[in-house]
Amino acid sequence: MADQQSLTLAQITALVKLAKRVEQFNNLLSGSGPPTTQGSEGDWYIDITTKELYGPRSASGWNLQAVELATSEKAESRRMQKVTDLLVNATQSQGPIGPQGPAGPAGADGATGATGATGATGATGPAGADGADGNDGADGADGADGAAATISIGTITTGAAGSNATVTNSGTSNAAVLDFSIPQGAAGSNGSDGAAGADGNDGADGAAATVSVGTITTAAAGASANVTNSGTSSAAVFNFTIPRGATGAAGSDAFVAVGTTAERPATPATGAIRFNTTENRFEGYNGNAWLNLSPANVDELGATV
Repeated sequence: MADQQSLTLAQITALVKLAKRVEQFNNLLSGSGPPTTQGSEGDWYIDITTKELYGPRSASGWNLQAVELATSEKAESRRMQKVTDLLVNATQSQGPIGPQGPAGPAGADGATGATGATGATGATGPAGADGADGNDGADGADGADGAAATISIGTITTGAAGSNATVTNSGTSNAAVLDFSIPQGAAGSNGSDGAAGADGNDGADGAAATVSVGTITTAAAGASANVTNSGTSSAAVFNFTIPRGATGAAGSDAFVAVGTTAERPATPATGAIRFNTTENRFEGYNGNAWLNLSPANVDELGATV
């Protein structure tokens, strides 16, 4: 009798014959217990615990109707016949596959497997067409009123004749300080003498005043002529500043206003100079009275006329 963990000589002989006669015999596998997922199509399997033979394995799996490899000689003879039948059947050509049976009911969903690792980011697809413009949003609330701006005048400068007038802001946009530069006008030609005004009524005699000449200063050409009183209203001392005349092109003589005492202007400008034909001399107006500018002697210099 053979050991439960070993095969008899007859059993091994049957297996050798099996290997020679079965064309699809690939491998002979063994293990404890019936086969499950081991092997591939054409393999045979021996359960070494029960001494049972399974095979051959088809493409769909194992046929679990095994042949017992018994240990007694008599039982072995019977089992060898079954093995022979297996050999004969295994060598027969396989018949056509029958039609597929209807699908069984769907099994219950298995448990959700673990989340796989994130795959690599795919290439960016082409940009889609622009969508239609959305509706305009509602108008926002009005903002708070800003602080009132201020404007003030800064400096006013006289520019050279012929220059451009300018206005600059030396302040800020909210507190503007406007600085003006205004060019002086070009000197105009002398106007014609106006008609002599009618004589006014004689005023009451006033207290006798004295007028004397103080300093006479020659100023630069183009400067303004000036007469100042360094004395008092009743004892005037006139200081003259007379600008030097610019050298002009050769031409006719320059003239001052000429007329009689009666033809003096009704409201002469301070510093006005004229030739009085009644007195046959030059005279100048100091803002209060006409003064003798060409005295016959020293005592008459600066006297009121």
